[in-house]
Amino acid sequence: AVIDAVVAAMSSMGNAGRGANEASLSASRIIYDTRERLAKLFGAENPKQIVFTMNSTESLNIAIKGLIEPGDHVITTMLEHNSVLRPLYEMEERGAKLTIIKADKQGNFSLEDMEAAITPKTKLLVLPFPNNPTGAIMEKSDLEKIAEVIKKHDIFVLSDEIYSELTYLEKHVTIASLPGMWERTIVINGFSKSHAMTGWRLGYACGPRVIIEQMLKIHQFAI
Repeated sequence: AVIDAVVAAMSSMGNAGRGANEASLSASRIIYDTRERLAKLFGAENPKQIVFTMNSTESLNIAIKGLIEPGDHVITTMLEHNSVLRPLYEMEERGAKLTIIKADKQGNFSLEDMEAAITPKTKLLVLPFPNNPTGAIMEKSDLEKIAEVIKKHDIFVLSDEIYSELTYLEKHVTIASLPGMWERTIVINGFSKSHAMTGWRLGYACGPRVIIEQMLKIHQFAI
């Protein structure tokens, strides 16, 4: 189905937003329809709360670099993929503070360790679940406990959910769907894993419109 759709697009679609001809307008409509579908999937109020990127790695980079400033504090875990750690280390060199909390052999970290790491300067918690490479997942009950701490301390969450469709024991739950979390969560995802399209490099981010609009600016000037 993916290959058929791509062949059809290459055969008949134009460049979205680059003309008033039917081929270009058709491409724009299809992209907007995709935005609407993703917005509905994540519970976004507006399709403009979705930004498409070259891949989820770009989404992670522009989210971190667009949100974190010198003096800000970020918490993540030792489970992070290098696509998250690289921009975090870069921001640390620019003056941000980074705390990496430990995890056990099953890929779980302590809620007490997470809350103990929070300071008045903490702006962001990065969650890598479902996790690469450990395969660890977060159940809804785990996320609810984390959400209460996040709301208590008024910080943001960057949730890397690229493996959300590859969970088999229980259905994946995004922390953004929990009460009070949508307005403070940036969800990162893409089509590489869910549609077996790793070479196509298609990702997206979903979150509060004020943040997504700034991420879009970085994306437009970087690509």
